[in-house]
Amino acid sequence: MGLKGKLTGSGYMSGHLSGQGGLGSGLSIPKLVYPGIFQGPYNITPGHEEQVLSTSNLLLTSDITIDRIPEPELVGQVYDSGEIALEDTTFNGWTPSTTAKAIMSSVTAGTFVADMDAYEYMLKWECSFRAAYNSGATLKAQVFWEGADLYQKIIKRPSSYANIQAGNFNGNSLVTALSVPFMRYYNTSGTLTYAHTISYGIYPAVGSSTFSSSTSDSPTVTIKTPTYNARCNSTYFATARASELDQANSKFRIVGKLYRSEIPGIIRELYADMYERMLSEQ
Repeated sequence: MGLKGKLTGSGYMSGHLSGQGGLGSGLSIPKLVYPGIFQGPYNITPGHEEQVLSTSNLLLTSDITIDRIPEPELVGQVYDSGEIALEDTTFNGWTPSTTAKAIMSSVTAGTFVADMDAYEYMLKWECSFRAAYNSGATLKAQVFWEGADLYQKIIKRPSSYANIQAGNFNGNSLVTALSVPFMRYYNTSGTLTYAHTISYGIYPAVGSSTFSSSTSDSPTVTIKTPTYNARCNSTYFATARASELDQANSKFRIVGKLYRSEIPGIIRELYADMYERMLSEQ
């Protein structure tokens, strides 16, 4: 026996989808807050103190420019000795020695009225000597060229200990700031070499400028030139070599220049730093 049947699609399923939900949208625009404008300065000159530009949260309308560090201003040339031959100094007749001999004294180069309330000043002395030799000279332990740039500063510093304590820079002062020496010479083997020294040979030393007033802000400054000296040494300028210089053609020259810069300058700041340290350790 068997069972037979037939499957037909008599039934069906139907449905309906309706939009019961909804989708909406909206656009909100936030309120804009504009920053303030930085009013400057936009040009900055470096100084000795820290500088802060208040630019936080502000809009800059231009580039900020940091200027060069100010350089001393040339007031002018105050002296030129021209070429001076050894025969026109007291080198002529000098007995060579390892003891220094002043062969030309300091002279007055001129005067000027300083503005010590606004400026400090710098004297630059450009000094040079060029040797010439007699026929048959022994070029050993002998000077060839010697010179230096000597710097002196005219500044204010305290005139008493009480003024140091008060930080009162009221006294007019002349201080030696720097010497840049150079010497070319024939060594004891006859080789032309060099040294950074001007303690021997034919060399300059700074003079002592003076003030019409020790405390005035507008003193008259009398400028004094360097001296010139001769001194022998077994390495640089042996005693036997001095007589071999051609005195008529061995010549030196001094040129003086005056500069100024606004206060406070570096030398004054160095004094201030030392005073501060000294007082803190008392």
